[in-house]
Formats: sequence, C-alpha cells, structure tokens
Amino acid sequence: MTCASRARRASRRTVGWPSAARAALAVLAAGSVAAVGPAARALAQGAADWPPRLEFPAGFAAAPQSREDLASDRSWLGARPAALLVVPADADSTALGDWLRRAEQLRPRQDPTATAADTAGADPGARPLRGHRGLLAELRDRWLARGHLAATVQLVDRGAPGRAPTIVVDPGPLFRLGELVVEGDAFDGRDRLLATWLPRPGDPFRPSAYVEAAAGVVAACAERGHPFPVWLTHAVALDPATARVDVKARLEPGPRAVVGPQTTNLPGERGERFLIRAAGLRRGSRFRESDLRRAVDRLRARDLYTRVDEPLVHLTAARDTVGVVWRVEPQERANRVGVVLGLSRREEGGTRLSGQVDLDLPNLAGTGRRLAAGWSDDGQDRSRFGFAYLEPLVLGTPLDTDLALDSEVLQDVYTRFRVDNRWRLPVVSLWSVEVGIGWDRTTYPAGDLERTRRLRGRVGLLHHRGDRARSGWSGSFAIESANRSNTPRPAEPDTGAAGATGHLGTQDNQRLLEGDLAGEVWLATALSLAGRASFRQNDADVRPLPLSEQYRFGGANTLRGYRENEFHGETAAWGGVEVRLGRALRSRVYTFVDVGYFEFSVREAAAAGGGLAIRSGTHVGYGLGLVTAAAAGEINLAVGFPGSVDFDTAKLHVSLLGNF
Repeated sequence: MTCASRARRASRRTVGWPSAARAALAVLAAGSVAAVGPAARALAQGAADWPPRLEFPAGFAAAPQSREDLASDRSWLGARPAALLVVPADADSTALGDWLRRAEQLRPRQDPTATAADTAGADPGARPLRGHRGLLAELRDRWLARGHLAATVQLVDRGAPGRAPTIVVDPGPLFRLGELVVEGDAFDGRDRLLATWLPRPGDPFRPSAYVEAAAGVVAACAERGHPFPVWLTHAVALDPATARVDVKARLEPGPRAVVGPQTTNLPGERGERFLIRAAGLRRGSRFRESDLRRAVDRLRARDLYTRVDEPLVHLTAARDTVGVVWRVEPQERANRVGVVLGLSRREEGGTRLSGQVDLDLPNLAGTGRRLAAGWSDDGQDRSRFGFAYLEPLVLGTPLDTDLALDSEVLQDVYTRFRVDNRWRLPVVSLWSVEVGIGWDRTTYPAGDLERTRRLRGRVGLLHHRGDRARSGWSGSFAIESANRSNTPRPAEPDTGAAGATGHLGTQDNQRLLEGDLAGEVWLATALSLAGRASFRQNDADVRPLPLSEQYRFGGANTLRGYRENEFHGETAAWGGVEVRLGRALRSRVYTFVDVGYFEFSVREAAAAGGGLAIRSGTHVGYGLGLVTAAAAGEINLAVGFPGSVDFDTAKLHVSLLGNF
C-alpha cells in the first residue's frame, strides 16, 4: 500500500464538523431539497419511458466540458432504476459535506494515545445513509464533484405513460480556489511540500481533489520522518457571487522520530525473530513511510503468510522514538505434498499413467528455511528426482541462498546429474536480483559422445506477486552462460574411429535464456482472468544439442491435453489463458486454452548433404477444469483436448495438493 493510499484511507477518520463549514455548506444544500419533493413522488404513480430527458436550462451557455459531462450523465441515468426518483427528504445530497468533512482532520494513522471512546463513531463518511439515495440527489452529487458547487437539479416534467420525464440541470458557475492559508509549525522543506501537493489560487475547486491533495501532504510528511502529522481544515468560506472558495487549514507535522523496538503478533519467539529480520526495518534508522511499505512488500514476497496487515506504529517511552508492531496471519498447515497424475490411452492399446509428486516444507520451525523434494515420471521411460534447500538471510545479511540437486534418467538415452547454487537479494518493493552458479554432468550409453560436462553462470531478475487474493503478477528473467566440455566414446575396434562428429573432445559455449510470467486480474468478486507464459532457449555454438540439454514441456503444468513432457526443443515456449469462476483461495471452475511451441535441429543423412535441418511445431490444448479447496488441501481436475474435441485422445490431469 502506497503512502498516498494509506493517507487517503486514514482521511476517513474525522471528529466534529466546524460550525463555519456547516453554515457554508447549508447555502449549497438549499437548492436540492425542493427539487426532490412532490413532483418526484408523483412520478411513481404512473408509468414512464426510461431514461429521462436531461437538459440544461433555456439560454444556458454551456462550455464544451459541461456538454461532455451532461452526455456522461445521460448514459449514467440509463443504468439507474426509475424508482430512485422517489426520494425521502432526509436522504438528499450530502456528498459535498462528506468530502470536506474527511479533510477536517487527516492523519496517516490513528493517534496511539486515543481511547476507544475518542475514536468511536469517528468515520461518518463510511456509515450508510438512512433510506435510499435519490436519483436527483446522486445526479447533483456528480456536478458537485466536478466543481459546480451551486448546481441544482429539478424534475420539471414527470412525463405521461409512454413519454420520458424531463430533468433540468443548472450547473451554475465553476467554483475556483481563492485563498488557501496553511498554518502550523515550520519544518525542513515545508514550503516546497505544500507547493507540490496543494492546488493553486485560481484552480477549479473539486472537493475530492482537495481531500486527495491534503492526504498527499500528510503522506509526504510521514515520508520525511514525521510519523504522526495532522492536517486540520477549520474554515471553509464559499462565495456564490464570485464562485470562490477560501480555505483555512493547519498542518502539524509532529516531531521527527527513529525506529525503536519491533514486535509481532506471532506466538513463537523464533518466528518473531525471523519476521523482524525478513522485514529489514533497521532499529535506530530514521522513520520513513516508504521504508515501512517496502518492509511489508518483503514479507509478502516470501509467501509465508496468508495475510500481511498494515503494521501499527506507536509512541514509546524513549524521546522521538516509535515502535512497530507487525501483524500477520501465518499459514495454517503450510507444508504441502502435491500429486499430479495423468491418464491417457496408448496408441497400441491400453492406458498410460504419468505423474509427479512434490513435497514442500516452506517454513521449517518458523525460521523461513525451506526444504523441497520432487519425483516425476512421464510414462515413457523418463524419470526425475530433485532436492532443494533454502537458507534465508545468510549470516545476518538480506541474502537468501539455495542449493538444488537434480537427477534425470531417460532409459537407453542419457543419465544426467545437476547441481545449482543461487543467491537472491531483494531490491525494490517486490523485485529481487539473482546470481548463481551451476554444474551438470551427462553420460550417454550409446552414440558418439560418452559424456559431457557444463559449468554455468547465471544472473536474473525476479518479481513476486505479493497478495494472492488480489490482482497481481509474478515473473522472472534469467540469462546463463555455459561452457561445455565433451568426451568422445572410445573408437570401436572394427572402425578405428570415434564417430562422425567433428567436435568431440573439444569445448564450446552456450547461452541459455529463461523467462516466466504469470498473473491474474479480478474482473468481479467471483470472476477472474489468469494467464501465464514461459520461454526457454539454448543458443549453442555446436548443434544439434543432445536431449539432456533441450527443454521439455507438455502435461498438467505446461500444455494440458498432451502427455507429460511430450515435446522438446532447443527453443521452447508455452503458456495459457484461464477464465476462472469462484472466489479467491476457494473452490473454482475454469476454462482454459494452452499453446506450446518447439524448435530443434537435427543432422540430416549424408545422402541429403549432411547439414542441419530445423524441426518445429505448434500445438494447442483447451478444456475445462475444477478446483475444490478444503482445509486439508485442494484437488484440481482438468480435461484437456489436444486441438480437437475427441474423447479418445482427451487427457485427464489430476492434481492433488495436501496441507499438513
């Protein structure tokens, strides 16, 4: 959450409304009460076409912007129910008063010394109005928001059956800011701060824009090291004759402060120590609102907590020192075991079972250490086993490091063993940089090569999604540079040669590109659009590449509707789009379309010239899926069709995810 959004949210906390401002607002409210009286009530007694006709008064010289606003109101009226033209007198327009009341007392957070009695009912703007808001009142609110503070709205003709009613809008003049006087204690950079955020004399006076500007001043003060600044609007003078608004306000920055003790709501001491270290807010440093926001982002990026709330900032016994209370909701049963199964028919008859099992322990003993292991089998003589361990905040630094071991076997083709060590450093908000080094060794039971070795260096950039219950995205982009050494197979006795490849026993270089992107956009409370895309490329000096150095995709996590790891390529890309129906982190149904592309080189026979040929292809899969979420985990069922609706070739992908 940004500083400005935090201040805007805090701006709804108000106390008492100055009598001077109330008197000024009464002038504006007088014109709307009569407009929603007997004529509006009579409309409900007879049927009328909808929407009503919307017009300016005869002879009114409307500016081009006002004409655009009226056209916008016509569209808005068409989507509103006709019954709202019947308005109780006590439910008339109150928008202007609400907007300006919110600017009466702004502060970035509640005063920690206030009692419950002081803060009870301090948010009148958030309370629903009694009864129903009238359509004429809402229409007038729209013109008040545009700066026409003397606007009136009248129903002049209720219409007859088959004829639309007529509403006349008299916007009146566009009010402008006259004099804005800001009193209060001086502090470093005060004049520049006010000039940056506040409107200037002569600017159109829009109530909501004034509230946002005042909230921006409060947020900027908090960013300069003042944890508890206060903005007071204590006089608002409206002059309908000159269309001028004069405002008198006061800005109290409060003392500057440094960060003091930090605590959490976690029950365990080890979990509390880790959270404070992971937040990265240093004790004794100058308090800044942006540092607090970045600390929240760092905690969300670790994906160890179901929710990370806005921390509480409070005064301490030490002079000019504030304490911070971190409020998080730890994940219940955060450990996960996942099972992905695939079932399809063999071409020669019968069925084929493929799948993957993953174990993930993301927060060992509340310390942030992570342990993961995985096994997979594609049902076609290819199997893999992997192990990974993450150590966070190594030696008190913000660096995370992980060690990964991976072994893969493709029967009668190759056996590969791989080791990777990566280091990650969080930089800005949800962004991290990554560097790493890796080594792998592959042996081949047949062919010209007996084994290959690669030493790889890696650099990457990562973006974490943060709150998974909201719209967001995650992504990574990495480049690896590899040096490969090749060992030829000993010469056969009958040929006296190692093979036909001329690069045996030499070294060559490779450049590996890797990119992933995934995101979700919420279109409604229970409707979202999700997408993902991945790209892999091995740009090698020597081609063709053995299968152990190519990328494979297909199956439940990449290209649904096809077998696990059915496709391979020196260049590979896959992705998909899903339309999901259901609330966040709950059961959902979805429909999907997946696309995959591969490209690899092969050496042609000597009769064809012995050169390299490129093989490529694009495949599409689509289908339906269901995710059922429960306390013990979730089940994901997806039926994918490989390019055409044929149940004989359809694939059923089953993912079982258990929490413990």
